[in-house]
Amino acid sequence: MIWPYTPFISCCGPYCSVRMGPCERKNSARGCPRNTIHCETIAMDRNPQGSPRIRRRYLDHNSKVALYVDLGNFCLFHLAVESASLNGGFGRALNSIRMIA
Repeated sequence: MIWPYTPFISCCGPYCSVRMGPCERKNSARGCPRNTIHCETIAMDRNPQGSPRIRRRYLDHNSKVALYVDLGNFCLFHLAVESASLNGGFGRALNSIRMIA
């Protein structure tokens, strides 16, 4: 299996969170600014003829994936953003839902 957590996206409901932020190893992750995006996941069609534009665009940006994009356990997900929050580190938080709505 390419990623062991992929089945959990389907079995635990259609929601996921993506956390991003620059954090150096010497710092605590709690002290670094970070953005959390709460999304609904929508599995893309596995049939290459069903979504050629999406598949081609993904392969244009990730050329090394071409080796295993057609394997049975590889899938693409569309992440529909529902809300987002920005934490500036140590209590400096902002709910970003108004920014994306």
